[in-house]
Amino acid sequence: MVACADQKLDTPDPFVCTSGNCCKLRLKLHSDCVDVVDLAEVVLDEALEPEPITYGATFTSVGDIPNGEKRTYWVRSEDIQWGPLTVECPNGNNIVSLSCCSDDNKDACQ
Repeated sequence: MVACADQKLDTPDPFVCTSGNCCKLRLKLHSDCVDVVDLAEVVLDEALEPEPITYGATFTSVGDIPNGEKRTYWVRSEDIQWGPLTVECPNGNNIVSLSCCSDDNKDACQ
């Protein structure tokens, strides 16, 4: 089940590196998301990733990021949207933790 399946996006396929000199986008939902977000869609450079990010697991993109380049990504669940955010390779292999703590959702901050 995709978080926003009722809103079909017309997006290109994720970029796949053929040179071997690329990295991946790696994300996880912060522990403050435990009762807030079960899963969320990830869009990397306008390409919808085939699998969502889920709470408790590390998400690794299918799409690649060429070495030395920056890419923009968005993450959205039913209630929260993160982005636009940027990731740069070679740092893209680091895991980015997305927090659910916000002014609109103060319960997640406790």
